[in-house]
Amino acid sequence: MAENNVKGVVYPYNPDNDTSAEIPVFKADNIPYSYSDGIIPRGFTKDTLVSTSEGPRLSGELYLGDKRPEVITLNGAMLQSDGVVRGGVREIFGLLTDSSYIKGTASQRVLRINPDCTSEMTELTSLRKGDFVVYQKGFFGHDVPKYNDEYLDVSDALELGRHISNMSRNNIQVSEQYSTDKFYNKSGYFSINIFNTLNKFNNFVFRVPEKLLCARAEFIAAYLRGYFDGGTRFHLNRITATVACRELASDIVYLLSLFGITGQITATNTGFEVIVRDVGDIERFIRDIGFLNKHDFSGSRSEPVNTCINYKKLCDEYSLRASASLQKVNVLPDTMSELMGSLDTYKEGFILLGMENKFETLELLSRKDCRVTEVTEYAKYTGKDEVFGVIYMEEGHTWCANGIVVSGGVCFRKHDVPAKEK
Repeated sequence: MAENNVKGVVYPYNPDNDTSAEIPVFKADNIPYSYSDGIIPRGFTKDTLVSTSEGPRLSGELYLGDKRPEVITLNGAMLQSDGVVRGGVREIFGLLTDSSYIKGTASQRVLRINPDCTSEMTELTSLRKGDFVVYQKGFFGHDVPKYNDEYLDVSDALELGRHISNMSRNNIQVSEQYSTDKFYNKSGYFSINIFNTLNKFNNFVFRVPEKLLCARAEFIAAYLRGYFDGGTRFHLNRITATVACRELASDIVYLLSLFGITGQITATNTGFEVIVRDVGDIERFIRDIGFLNKHDFSGSRSEPVNTCINYKKLCDEYSLRASASLQKVNVLPDTMSELMGSLDTYKEGFILLGMENKFETLELLSRKDCRVTEVTEYAKYTGKDEVFGVIYMEEGHTWCANGIVVSGGVCFRKHDVPAKEK
């Protein structure tokens, strides 16, 4: 696997105002450091979900709260971060995949999987439709939402899901819109019930509210139950729901992934839908989330797992190297699924043949909490916005932005910076 040593950081610093030796200075590979800039231009918008050990958190809220969360990194490892830093107002590009929508700077890097079974960090704007990037599930939070110092009930989360779902159907955004996620009540007023429910969660935009993101699994399940089956949904051999905008679709898929359910974002003539197709995912949905009404999924079937790897070429390279080296190694099985099911059996062979980097890619994709997601819209310009990024005290680490594995920044204390740069 390509070494992940990208050091992208975003943090304002002015040496003229230096009052403490402990103020961090940040650098990045291949980007000239300049005090006149004071900021290194990488990061994502403040509404980006960061996968932490305590559940998904918004990057902007982590910054405002001066939090230093444990974040989920590549391979599902946990790493204590040095917090979230602000990178100033930058030009923003929105990248849509069939699992997520992320908005960040052009130079922010994303982990791409190539058909030749290698992986590399690739700049956001270098990704094209049909490319594959890595998506990794997060952890549930453990909070109980509160309103006016009173704890909310799971029924409140269910009602929220129902209302947002119904509003989504009447507020579809056209495909040219990328930044607006607010809904507009076309009837001119909210019922008291709708207003009170939204107010409890401080949620008047088409996003899953922060109170709910941090909540226990039963609250997430109730919200999804209300959203996907609020008394008006019809499902035939698959679970589907209309979504008003890319941002909300990304949130919904993220919440589904917490239960190990793969949701897909698909474009329609009028907007977007989130769909659950695979029979195993449907069974998990029924078991862990449930429906308010009865539905027949007897015609659903298993969906093939796409790893984006050209398995024939991988086998050919493996065989060619084995013949040339005269090494005695296990022959690869006929199908990719067979290989992934018994990957450790072939580890020694990959190492002996000098293909360890490709084995590491396979090992990553064999994880139950990890999958590839296909780019369905290349990164399009959405305007200017403030960006935020997660930083570390160590090099070569990653974090998950809306579920997608991206490069993390590296923090250097001032006394670690060469004298000529001080």
